[in-house]
Amino acid sequence: MRVSLVACALIAIACSTGDRSDDRRPGSMQQLAEIVEGTGPRAIVLSTRPGDSVTQVRLQPVGARTPSPVTLSLSHWPDGEVRGALLQDDAHLALVAETAPGADRSFAASLWVARLGEAPRQLASDVVVASRPLPLPDGGVAVQRGHAGPPPAAGSDELRTDELTIDAYDVDGAHTELHRFSGYTTHLAGVLDKELLVYRVTHRHADIVALDSDGGALRVLLADLPAMARDFSVDADAGTLLFANHDDAGWFVARLHVGSGHLDEVMRTTDMRATPGSWPGGGVLLNDGAGGRVLFGTGPDRPLGPGFDEVRVRRGDWVGLEHHVPGAFSEPWLFQRSSERALRLPLTAGARHSIAGVLP
Repeated sequence: MRVSLVACALIAIACSTGDRSDDRRPGSMQQLAEIVEGTGPRAIVLSTRPGDSVTQVRLQPVGARTPSPVTLSLSHWPDGEVRGALLQDDAHLALVAETAPGADRSFAASLWVARLGEAPRQLASDVVVASRPLPLPDGGVAVQRGHAGPPPAAGSDELRTDELTIDAYDVDGAHTELHRFSGYTTHLAGVLDKELLVYRVTHRHADIVALDSDGGALRVLLADLPAMARDFSVDADAGTLLFANHDDAGWFVARLHVGSGHLDEVMRTTDMRATPGSWPGGGVLLNDGAGGRVLFGTGPDRPLGPGFDEVRVRRGDWVGLEHHVPGAFSEPWLFQRSSERALRLPLTAGARHSIAGVLP
């Protein structure tokens, strides 16, 4: 087996992570080389033990029975939330991690980028806590940033107005501000072709806009909608944005056609547990607390039992999901479309886990 410089770097990083248990010890040079250089599909799994100030990243080969060696680690604020996404080049991982203390933690996170096999580099601060980095078509990444505005007057029902931005970074740190907004929140709902889809909320108003990733040119997709939208996901094949929302009649699932701005009501639901996600082939993965099942297509039918299944990654034959059960750690898992199999991943015990990508 040829051992690359990347694998050698992985060994140095894995040996410096301070693993405290057998399931986190570094592997041999040959093991690490095989994992990085590719011997089949691998899930990128982030793991954080409650209270810890380190998140560990593993490239977990599909079908393995034990957790793979640690690929890289990221230090952050103790028990801080960490979200990640594999970038388009399949070589870099973007991470948003809580890094700054303070009474107001709204913008206490930072953006980090790590080449697989190298230590993470910080690219930006003042990032929205618990937000997810959004990979861009050009290989870069977009994040939500901001600065807190003054608190509303005592007794007022006004929402705080913050100074918010959508910012793009390339892997070397070059920065472009794509959008500036004064309001309560922005949310990166997804990317379609070269446009970022952004949900924006101010006091008593919400809309959805598209930003050109090259220069930030804006077009309004939906000028007004109830300000309770959530669970956004893009169906790139259909050119649509799926989400849940609430109006005077209750909760419903909606589909926005990005090209035309036309909005369809997909279905009415009984309560807020009906969390939707776009499924390859035009389907909808719908949750009702008993597990996810695919409507309008083929796919899983509550394979992990009660809970909520969230689509995090779509990559060729593979869909990467997270199974959430209230009061328990989330469990990343994979669904193989060709075989219609649900595959569980070996995970370290006693940690929070999330899936950040799938390598072919």
